[in-house]
Amino acid sequence: EKPEGAESEAVEQVAFADRLLLNKVDLVSEADLGRVEARLRAINRFAPIQRCEQAAVDVGSLLDIRGFDLERTLEMDPEFLSTDGEHAHDASVSSVGMNEEGEVDFELVQDWVHTLLQTQGARLYRMKGVLSIAGRREQLVFQAVHMVFKWTSELRREEETGRRSRVVVIGKDLDHAQLRADFAACVLSPALTARKAALAAKAEQVCRWARELLPTAFAGEAATVCEVRRSKPECPIETVIKVMLRKPKELTVCKPLVAVTREDIAGVMRSWNDVLRRGATVRALAEQALPQAVRGERVIVDEDEAQHVTGDDFETAIHVLCSPPWSMKVLRRLEEVTQQNVKEVMALASLCGSHGVPSVR
Repeated sequence: EKPEGAESEAVEQVAFADRLLLNKVDLVSEADLGRVEARLRAINRFAPIQRCEQAAVDVGSLLDIRGFDLERTLEMDPEFLSTDGEHAHDASVSSVGMNEEGEVDFELVQDWVHTLLQTQGARLYRMKGVLSIAGRREQLVFQAVHMVFKWTSELRREEETGRRSRVVVIGKDLDHAQLRADFAACVLSPALTARKAALAAKAEQVCRWARELLPTAFAGEAATVCEVRRSKPECPIETVIKVMLRKPKELTVCKPLVAVTREDIAGVMRSWNDVLRRGATVRALAEQALPQAVRGERVIVDEDEAQHVTGDDFETAIHVLCSPPWSMKVLRRLEEVTQQNVKEVMALASLCGSHGVPSVR
């Protein structure tokens, strides 16, 4: 018996399998075989089960099986992704099927899959699906193992029963109801279309605020905005404003886009202005130390959260806005950066150019 919370390697192997061999079938009754096969199918409905005795199997049935080929499987078994007849079994590992009539919004599906893989990837054994995407005649096929995801092919046929999308997920401790609800939210509807139009209008408004409130040094620069999902309970959805410099500057508001106000944008711009003010001396030192290859190019200085164990929470980033841009770091706070630090990191940057981010302490 495994300790609490331990993974079952046997269950994982069944979940990942493309083919299952059920050996020693001569030693058990037909009823027992039926129960074992039902348990295996409950964990992995993808893999065909092949009975055998003394492991006597035609090797041809194991080679070139085109494993993970969903299009071929659908050709042989159109009901492969059907949600009917699901089995209850092990409480920790299960499969859940989702079947939605109509078309799905591609952007929302991508966001759903990305969030699922980022937040639950370690618990997802496999995913497969066929999607009817709004605006596309072809159905898209996707598959995933843990956090590895791939759009694999297009099905160039229309189903006689109409447009629908089907997904099956195998994993550990799956919340079936939540998965179905989140996938259903991707289905195109008049209400969804209206929400997307309202969100697009809000995004344009936030971009306009950002352009109006840019620091004087960057007046007239373009800006874009998007929502980003994070695996942070205190801020699961952030709004990111990107100022489109040669090295884009990202400003984050810890709110969904729909909740962002003009004062929120003013706040992040004030913070950026403060960094620019505090970094003026470092910027002047960097401009003086620029190598001949980039002499006269624009320089911006930023302060980032430390990515190294330096004892400080922040480090100084210097960006030369040539094409492509150069980036370098001094592993000190802005106020602690010296002229010697700048000379040293600029010397390293002159060796690697845009390839890499050199750093000094």
